[in-house]
Amino acid sequence: LGFVGVPDWPAPGGSVTGIVNLPPGDFLLLDVFGGRGVARTTAVGEPEAVDEPTTDLTVTLKDMTIDLPEAAFSSQPLRWRIGNIGSVPHDVAVVAVADDLTEDDLLWLLSLPDDATPTPDGPWIDYQPVAAIGVLAAGGTSWLDVQLPPGRYVGICMLPFGTGYPHAMDGMFVFFDV
Repeated sequence: LGFVGVPDWPAPGGSVTGIVNLPPGDFLLLDVFGGRGVARTTAVGEPEAVDEPTTDLTVTLKDMTIDLPEAAFSSQPLRWRIGNIGSVPHDVAVVAVADDLTEDDLLWLLSLPDDATPTPDGPWIDYQPVAAIGVLAAGGTSWLDVQLPPGRYVGICMLPFGTGYPHAMDGMFVFFDV
């Protein structure tokens, strides 16, 4: 089956919610960055035909693009339907950014070496997602419960699958306002 796109990146001490439709089988829950290790779970029983969860907006991931309906964003709680119609796995993280951060600024920041320190007066991004799903396989769908305060954000795919560098460097990001 591959990656199912679980809700990800809770704030320290916080939690995230969403819906993942697991077919019967064994699954690993991995936290490769946060140090929580690995957990196993098993989904049992025959798959049942159920209606899709109620959705407030749809985010579509494709090969190196993120499509989203900007007009639908508000600071109210929303359930996002995130579908990957691309040919490779993707993730999506939502990160608050400065009002004046440009696409060129973001691409420049992404191109810096891991140990680089941007200048104090230059562009900056604090990569602390306020909403995210983990890796979502091609053809997969996941639902994420999101409430964003008013502000400017970037939706970004930081997966390096197939390229060796984040998909965002190929333009897989989108700015939006709430």
